[in-house]
Amino acid sequence: DPQRLFFVDNSGGRSGGSSGPPYPCFERLRDHNRFLSGIAAFDERLFKVTIDGVPERVRGQFASGSYFDLLGVRATHGRLLTPADDAEPGRGGPDGAVAVISDGFWTRRFARDPAVLGKSVQVGTQWVTIVGVTPPGFFGLQVGAPLDITLPMMFAGTGLKAQQSWWLGVIGRLAPGATVEQARSDLEALWDTYLTEVGMT
Repeated sequence: DPQRLFFVDNSGGRSGGSSGPPYPCFERLRDHNRFLSGIAAFDERLFKVTIDGVPERVRGQFASGSYFDLLGVRATHGRLLTPADDAEPGRGGPDGAVAVISDGFWTRRFARDPAVLGKSVQVGTQWVTIVGVTPPGFFGLQVGAPLDITLPMMFAGTGLKAQQSWWLGVIGRLAPGATVEQARSDLEALWDTYLTEVGMT
């Protein structure tokens, strides 16, 4: 149902999700909006990924725990990120620091070995455990920039607390029966309150 998906940003949606609100504001929109059935944040990065001592540059992203469920993406192997994986800054969730890889990366670096689940790899200085593989047809939300690895947003570092830092992409799904106009008005009211509170007006 892709027609119910919209980027949430400050330019009418034309940015392709690259101008979402600061992360603390995203949390407010996530927790208090009335017309979205779900909302997720993501931020694409180039990561240094080291597997069995062999490093390479990999295009990936940080994503909130609701990201895959919001998009209706299901795992080819294992599982994808959940809100529980994205619960605590720097720690993740009950399973610690986890990651999801693409089908292409699974093929290229692991020869589609089913034992990839549970494998520890290093992303920058962070060790993460692979818990799942995305389907072959999923490449991320930016056309022409396929992603090979996704980590929980809770590992994005200092940006999580920055009240006036614009670095996220945000995507939302309209709730059944809701209109774009209702959702926009609701989000703008929450945004205006946030601006006032953090002194951005």
